[in-house]
Amino acid sequence: MHPDLYLTPSVEAYGTFAFAQGIKSDENTPLAPFSINKQGDLYTSASSRSLSVFGYSYPELQYWNQSPQQLRNSVVASVNALYGPSSQNKKWRRAAGVRLQVTEWSAAVGVSKFGANGQSFIVRLFLGVIPDDPRDWATSLDTIGSFAVLPPPIQPSLPAGNFITYYELSLTKSLNARRLDGQDIGATSEYLKNNLQWRVQLVSSTYKLLEKRSY
Repeated sequence: MHPDLYLTPSVEAYGTFAFAQGIKSDENTPLAPFSINKQGDLYTSASSRSLSVFGYSYPELQYWNQSPQQLRNSVVASVNALYGPSSQNKKWRRAAGVRLQVTEWSAAVGVSKFGANGQSFIVRLFLGVIPDDPRDWATSLDTIGSFAVLPPPIQPSLPAGNFITYYELSLTKSLNARRLDGQDIGATSEYLKNNLQWRVQLVSSTYKLLEKRSY
């Protein structure tokens, strides 16, 4: 939609497994380990910006038979059709000709990348009973979502609180599966206070428990 906007150069504050600490990243920074050829030359954001490089596209991005302006207009029209005011994908219910807004629920999580002293860990969210054995957490029917935090190899000199990673998980489907439509704000909030919990595990064969917290 905005082909004239692109990446803003930035400095890696603490480095990654591919970039050294302090390096300036921009559109020409090599994207390891994605190589262009057998010689090991790496793609960059600039060299991989167009899907034509990879020989495929999407129905809304027919760049081979449209001018840049036509392509932009086509993309804008497709986005409006899917998500605009008249879109059928809007989260509304219709009753007796009146549009009623639907309330949806999500859990937003913020955690320090270095919260486990540089070790990788997993945050798991639950609605209901949590198995006593942490090895069963990943497959439990009451596990509604998980996300892994993989800290970079270099511990920063700044406080860990400066390096927060964020994750958001929709709770609507999980509530619906428990026969709660989420439209009663008070009842849903009370249910979440009593049932929404989280646990943190180290990424290891022992699944060591780090924290035990509730909503």
